[in-house]
Amino acid sequence: MGKDKNSKKITISRFLYIFLIILIIVLVIIIIFFILRTYRQYEMFKSHENYFKQSNIQIQPWMNIRIIERRFNITQDDLSKELNINTSKISQRSTIDSICKKNHLNCTDVVNVLNSLQK
Repeated sequence: MGKDKNSKKITISRFLYIFLIILIIVLVIIIIFFILRTYRQYEMFKSHENYFKQSNIQIQPWMNIRIIERRFNITQDDLSKELNINTSKISQRSTIDSICKKNHLNCTDVVNVLNSLQK
């Protein structure tokens, strides 16, 4: 009987060891994913940072919903109507270009209408 208890302890400790290794691997993958996502957002911002220092800025396809709402004072209702979507169901980080592609819209036309809506 003593051997059975020891073998069960070894099996349980081996199971916990494998479980912890798998958990650590999954956590590392998640962390890498968020690091890459953050870096991509940083690079996008960095490449467009000088754009907002110009005097006459216009809405561009690379801009996301949040930027358009804040910088151009266009309401979510106006965006919803123009993009034919419910803006509460999409990410504020979605770009106009990606929304147009997803909904099969002409992005140039959408951007022109949004520019005409600027307040």
